[in-house]
This record gives sequence, structure tokens and C-alpha cells, in this order.
Amino acid sequence: MNKKITNFVCSQSNNIVEWDCDGVSIRKKFDVDIFSEHLKGFNGVVVVYRSKTKGSNNAELFNSDGSSCKILKNPISQNEGAFFTDLYYVKGDLNLIVSQSLGQIKCTINSSGEILNVRESK
Repeated sequence: MNKKITNFVCSQSNNIVEWDCDGVSIRKKFDVDIFSEHLKGFNGVVVVYRSKTKGSNNAELFNSDGSSCKILKNPISQNEGAFFTDLYYVKGDLNLIVSQSLGQIKCTINSSGEILNVRESK
């Protein structure tokens, strides 16, 4: 079971995310810039890698202790050049944005790390 995350910090133009978990400071540094949010229902952290070198599945869910939980599967066909490009909360739901040449798709992620509610972003 994931322990509670506190003091979550991620500068949205950086390659570092930090938080505390059960009195232990966790600091993750990546080789590319990231967007990141605390996935509150899961007590984990979602990181979107801001680089096409990571491929179309360029988002990852981390456990509260900093260990990798899973790579998030992009809900759009990988043949369409779609990448996760942003994430943010709206009314308690963590939204992930997928950008492709035809526009943007919005989806939510649940506390199990599943991608849900895939729809066109307006």
C-alpha cells in the first residue's frame, strides 16, 4: 500500500520532482524536462516526459516511495504521432492531454493508473 505523499514540489519547467513519504524525502531527477502531478487517490506521482525520445508512451506512474509503478499507455494509436503533453487537475480529476497532428485529446487517470474518459479536448 502506498504511503501518504506530502510536500510535493515540481517546477513545471524542470527535470526534478520532489516529495516526502513517511518522513523520507524523495527526489527524482530525469534526463529530460517533465510535467508532474501528485495522483492523490493513489498516493503516487505521474510524470510526463517532455521529449519525443521517450516515444508515445511518455508518461509514468511512480509509487509514493519513488519506485516505478507503470508506464502509462497512450490511448491514441502510436502511428498518429501522439504524445502526452500536459497534465492538470479539474474538479478533483487528474487530466492528461495527448497532442497529435489532428488536435488534442483529453483523458483522466484513476487511482489505479488506468486511462479513462478519452475525449476530444476543446
